[in-house]
Amino acid sequence: MLARRIREGIEAMVDHHTGPLAALLARHRQRIAAAYPNLDDRRDFYDGVYDGPVRFLLSQGRSVQAESLLANQLLQSQPPKAIRRLTVLHLTDPDSGSVTLDGLRALNTADALIYEQCSNAALSVMDLARRDAERYLDNAQSRRSADQFASLVSDVLDRHRQVVVLCQSAHSVEACETACTSLGHTDVTFELVESGRRLRKSASRSVGDDL
Repeated sequence: MLARRIREGIEAMVDHHTGPLAALLARHRQRIAAAYPNLDDRRDFYDGVYDGPVRFLLSQGRSVQAESLLANQLLQSQPPKAIRRLTVLHLTDPDSGSVTLDGLRALNTADALIYEQCSNAALSVMDLARRDAERYLDNAQSRRSADQFASLVSDVLDRHRQVVVLCQSAHSVEACETACTSLGHTDVTFELVESGRRLRKSASRSVGDDL
């Protein structure tokens, strides 16, 4: 019984794309070891693959492109550049128990959170995020333009790789999409995760889908 509960906890934290990624890396283990004989360099390579476009392509079901990109990275013999991710968690229910697994994974991996000052839903899920994640306050009521919000998002992304924006209103979600579009960074992926009492399928999009 205990093993089952532990397994359920692990499955909630690890997304289903980890298996294909592990299999891909296992197929190229010898080439990776040859390209990076130094242990620290090899560790950096694995970190870059996990945080970078190879894993992202696998999450989009593009396994052929992911393997081709990994092969090219091995030819370069340098750790791949980790992409930055902006996840918008749309909180349609103030109950923190309504956060989906995709939402929890985003909160668990976030380096930084952007949240609305007057959002009860955002404040209720703050404790679910990493304790060491930086918190940035977005005073939506005093915000005068979408450009101000885009500037905040851009500044946070300059400091962190995994950023989650906690939004309660549809207007705020629209502002996030506008801000992400205006950033102009090809190494930033954008993901919208709906979370609410009703079961919903999360939506995912990419900025710079030419990876």
